[in-house]
Amino acid sequence: MSLDLTVILLSDQDMGGSFMFKQVCREGEAYLNRYARELMNDEASFQVYYWGANPNHHDNPLHRHSFFEVCYIVDGEGMYVDDGEEHPLKRGTLFLSRPGVIHQIRSQTGLFILFVAFDLLSSKSGETCRNHFLRLREAERMILSHVEEISAVHLWKALLTEAGSRHPIKNEAMIKSMAHSLLLSFLTAFLEHGDMQMSPIPQSSSILLQRAQLFIRDNLSSPLNLNDVANDLHISGRHLARLFSRELGCTFSQFIRRERIKAATRLLTAGDHTIKEIAEMTGFGSVHYFTRVFSQETRVTPAQYRRRYMGK
Repeated sequence: MSLDLTVILLSDQDMGGSFMFKQVCREGEAYLNRYARELMNDEASFQVYYWGANPNHHDNPLHRHSFFEVCYIVDGEGMYVDDGEEHPLKRGTLFLSRPGVIHQIRSQTGLFILFVAFDLLSSKSGETCRNHFLRLREAERMILSHVEEISAVHLWKALLTEAGSRHPIKNEAMIKSMAHSLLLSFLTAFLEHGDMQMSPIPQSSSILLQRAQLFIRDNLSSPLNLNDVANDLHISGRHLARLFSRELGCTFSQFIRRERIKAATRLLTAGDHTIKEIAEMTGFGSVHYFTRVFSQETRVTPAQYRRRYMGK
């Protein structure tokens, strides 16, 4: 029997402890992050921020995203916190993290988890699909248990198997089509339901850095600690610090400060937020500290910046 067919025929229970499937997931994750990031057609176009497969996920910090993230538990037990409510996680659970909602995954023993982060490109998608994804943002059923046999789960396993195969020729178009179908299948899931010695391919530095940047930008109002962000990516704080220094030429703290200033300038020129509100929304905490840092970066105070902009 071929590798691909063997993997597809494995049950979740077999997969949870299968060295072979874990390796295939690693290969598939790397391939998808390289080739399946933009998924386009006339009706629905998607931007995928990252694909992931982690056989030993423990805790991550409370955080939120500006995009959708869907996760599937291949094996293990844990807890998912969504907007303050706790939901048990176990083998065969599919769950949705909605944009803007604070959430967290916790596990003492570790979870084998598959995940994908994405958003609909509204300007390149049809009206029907746009409406569906608007509904998905408000979905009441975010946790689906015992769903090993639904189409989304079968598609996900087949996609990872195909993308993670060692066949010398891969059909990129087919894999992208499968990935596109998987993202659409989440609508059905959440809206209508109510031993092979292969070295794993490490997640690329660019993907890790992009995920770190997304996390920071989506959580600017919260205290952002190097180790907390690194834990969310399942890497060390030292590794993350090196990524910022090597790839962006700045420290982790400098990047956060820069992003907070960018966000503050946008808020100062749009809306009616007070200086105090903007200081809190961008994570500076106090008006005094916000004013001092903003003035150092822009040579004007927040109030002066706002007046200059409004006077144009």
